[in-house]
Amino acid sequence: MKRVAIVTANIGGIDEIFPPIKQFHEYELCYFTENTLPFPLPHLNNRMKGKYFKTQAHRFLDHDVFIWIDSSIEVISPNFIEICLANLEEHDVVITRHEQRKNVYEELEYIIGKMKAGDKYLLKRYAKEPFYKEYDHYKQSGLPKTIPLFNCFFFARHNNAQMNAMFDEWWNEILCYSNFDQTAFSYVSWKHNAKVNVIEANNKLFIRNKHQ
Repeated sequence: MKRVAIVTANIGGIDEIFPPIKQFHEYELCYFTENTLPFPLPHLNNRMKGKYFKTQAHRFLDHDVFIWIDSSIEVISPNFIEICLANLEEHDVVITRHEQRKNVYEELEYIIGKMKAGDKYLLKRYAKEPFYKEYDHYKQSGLPKTIPLFNCFFFARHNNAQMNAMFDEWWNEILCYSNFDQTAFSYVSWKHNAKVNVIEANNKLFIRNKHQ
């Protein structure tokens, strides 16, 4: 039986907690708060600490499969893990596609435009992020517009050398550019030629609650 960890983080008590419904498949829930960190990460703010655990689970956990859920995700199906594992067969990652924008370039243009228009939510989170430089980075790297934009509030992935290298680069991209991680995920999944299996975001496995 695959050893599965559901990993999530809520550093600083930003979101309401939604414990997963009891699962048919055994798993370990690794829920990280400021009081349960395996190491302090003193040079990272709370948001970046959460992203560290999101991208770097292989550095401190040894399960076969990691399933990440944002703290806003409420798992409502008892066969959530079983379906994740079935969809991982012959694939590297299971994730959902972004419902509104097709690719990284559309997403960055949207964010920049909204912040220019004074969007308070985005300005609070991302006002100092180098989105123009990130955009140019992807363009100069040759990232095609055909590579889709994914939602990164949920994903399942194998704990193996290929995926760990990809997720290490994902973390490095977040450090080098913006902490808006879903754009960087599209880039590194393309660069590492990952086999990505897309499931619908409006499934009956989980509910996406609003971030606080």
